[in-house]
Amino acid sequence: MLADSGGNGSKGSDRTLLYFGWLTLFIYLATPAGILVDIQTSYILKNQLHATATQISTFRLVTGIPVYIAFAFGLARDQWNPLGLRDRGFFLIFAPATAAAYIWMAFSGFSYSRLVIGILLAMLSSRFVAAAYQGSSWWRWPRY
Repeated sequence: MLADSGGNGSKGSDRTLLYFGWLTLFIYLATPAGILVDIQTSYILKNQLHATATQISTFRLVTGIPVYIAFAFGLARDQWNPLGLRDRGFFLIFAPATAAAYIWMAFSGFSYSRLVIGILLAMLSSRFVAAAYQGSSWWRWPRY
């Protein structure tokens, strides 16, 4: 199939596909709203902190708030131009902020309140990364 793609911009579209392919993989592996982070937080809540079912439900409700209002992050992305770089500015600010939240959680010790605060900070900053990713990728796909 690659041979059928022709010579008009094939290398550029391959680079774009490679860039967004890796970006998609990394975003969905590191998102706090994803299953990989949920497995670890569930284990910590149940086995390490011995949280009750009510505490686990409350944890998921509170840390899910940024997902419930994800449209607001898209609206903020449309209005705000961080560092004068548009979407790249969001990546430069909020990707390290998400990593810093994860690192803080790793070294701060286990407690229910620290876990809630850490996941909530990671969720807030990752929502800006997701908004920038989704906003920057939609116009690169071909329209038929």
